[in-house]
Amino acid sequence: LVGGTNNKSCNTTTGGGHTIVVGGCDNHAIGSYSSIVGGISNKASAACSFIGGGCLNSISGYYSSFIGGGYCNSISGNYGGHNIIGGGVQNTISSYWSAILGGYANTISTNSYGTIVGGRTNTISSGYDTFIGAGYKNKVTACQASIVGGFNNTASAACSFIGGGCNNSISTHIGGFIGGGRNNTIEGSGQDGFLGGGNNNYILSSTNGGHVLVGGTNNKSCNTTTGGG
Repeated sequence: LVGGTNNKSCNTTTGGGHTIVVGGCDNHAIGSYSSIVGGISNKASAACSFIGGGCLNSISGYYSSFIGGGYCNSISGNYGGHNIIGGGVQNTISSYWSAILGGYANTISTNSYGTIVGGRTNTISSGYDTFIGAGYKNKVTACQASIVGGFNNTASAACSFIGGGCNNSISTHIGGFIGGGRNNTIEGSGQDGFLGGGNNNYILSSTNGGHVLVGGTNNKSCNTTTGGG
């Protein structure tokens, strides 16, 4: 313990030991080899965890996670560890080997190797090697899927990509690409569909792949077992 007020560096029979608290107020370093450097009411109960400052940040569960600062950020989970939250407000990780660099109310859960750079209320809820750059209310739920930004976009097919825009969606269509625009959709069991942008365009592919819509409004490219293509 080095300065501060009402800080705790604990060593109990169930954990703790070799902990460091440097300054701040009401900070608790409980996990073995955990450290807190400043701030208010931060808690590090996972082994080898580090909190740089801020207020009401917490790390629990598995070991070797990091919170740089911010307010009310949380890392938890009982498998894997090695997560990072750089800062921001109310960001949450409950997976392993994942990172949220900042923003507000972003979440990574039941996922490994996921990254959210910033924005607010963005969610990665399954899969691995996933990415959200920024924006608002974007969702990734599949392996190796990415959303760069925008609003309310959803990538729920493996290896899919949405660049931006709003209310765009890729589901069950492996390798689908939407560049931007709004209300655009790619779905079906096909793969590698390309939709550049525009408004309310639709690709449905259930028997083959490679459909292309560059843009425009209310365009459809379909291929099903009963016709089209």
